[in-house]
Amino acid sequence: MKRFGIIWGLVCLAAMFAGGCSEAQRERVDRWAPTAGQVGQAAGDFAGSETGETLLGPDVSFWGSIGGLSVAALAAIWQTMRKREAVEDLGEAMTTLSAVTKAVTASGPGHAEAVKNLVTVDAAGAALIEKAKRA
Repeated sequence: MKRFGIIWGLVCLAAMFAGGCSEAQRERVDRWAPTAGQVGQAAGDFAGSETGETLLGPDVSFWGSIGGLSVAALAAIWQTMRKREAVEDLGEAMTTLSAVTKAVTASGPGHAEAVKNLVTVDAAGAALIEKAKRA
C-alpha cells in the first residue's frame, strides 16, 4: 500500500510540473508554496533534532526528516520554476513592446500622439476590469 501512495504522489507531482494544471490551480499552489516550504523545513528540522528523535523514535524521525525536507525542496523547486516562467513571459512582452514602440516612433509625431492617447485609455480600462474581477 505504501508503494501505491508513493507512486500516486509522484504521478500527481509529475502532472503538475508537466503543465496538467489550469492557471488558477497553479496560482493556488503559488500562494501555498512559501508556507509549505517553511512548514516542511521546520518539520524536517524538528524530526532530525535530538528532541524529535527522542519523541518520535529513530525510524519515524528519519522518515519525518526526509519528508519535511522533501516538501521544502519541492516548494523551492516550484517557486524557481514559476519565477523562471514569469521572467520568460516578461522578456517576450518587452520584445513585443519594443517592436511596437519602434513602429510608432517611425510613423511620425501625429501618429505617436494618437497611439499614446489610446494606450492611456486602454490601460485605465484594463485596470478597472482587473479591479472588477477581484471584487
